[in-house]
Amino acid sequence: MKTWPGSDNSHYFHGKHDKENTNIEDELIRRHKLCSCDPCIEGLYHNCKSNALDKGLWYGYKEVKRMVCEAVKEVALTRAARTFEELQSWTIFQKPQSVLQKNNVIAVRVHAKDRSLTGEAYYLAKVTSKVRQLKEGGKFEGNWYDKGFYVFGATWYHYKGTALAEKGKVGDRHYCLGTAPTDKCTLQLNGVVTGINSFSFKSTSTKKGRDKIFVLSDSDHDTIMMKGTLSV
Repeated sequence: MKTWPGSDNSHYFHGKHDKENTNIEDELIRRHKLCSCDPCIEGLYHNCKSNALDKGLWYGYKEVKRMVCEAVKEVALTRAARTFEELQSWTIFQKPQSVLQKNNVIAVRVHAKDRSLTGEAYYLAKVTSKVRQLKEGGKFEGNWYDKGFYVFGATWYHYKGTALAEKGKVGDRHYCLGTAPTDKCTLQLNGVVTGINSFSFKSTSTKKGRDKIFVLSDSDHDTIMMKGTLSV
């Protein structure tokens, strides 16, 4: 079965079922964008505070019940399989040292239950070692991984604030690469944000002769938020 055009850009699916009248076709609602307002973080998507400003957050599609269930399952399976295989083949996970520093950035999902604490939907990291499949489970840099998991070494970038663009609009985001032992970590491959074409740091500069500043453009930030698989 084929999915409908454009479904790969969707973040979230929600089915509405009328228990009282089973003759009415159920409605499948899909969400195009990610929102970090308080109701959305708690999973109360219909109370989204952004709907008043952006009516494009929700789209409803009438489908028969059987088709609704199959469509959601099909999208989930095809996206997961395709993006996971693609990730393993990326040069950054095979030969990380050969990738230019400006292009070595990856976005890592912040788990849904932790977003209310951080206020961020993703973190940025630099890949430092090849991806490998674990021959046995264990604890690596504070995280437990089971046997067979695909993991890689990385170092966190630290968010240093957002510059202001013209007329007070939000502009580019600034980061620096962590240097403390706690900034080095082991990450699971399927924790990386997928669903986006590609992104890299817009530019780098040296601040006060010490910290190198990495600049993520506001457009790349929007791409990650709108097209990345962040709903975990």
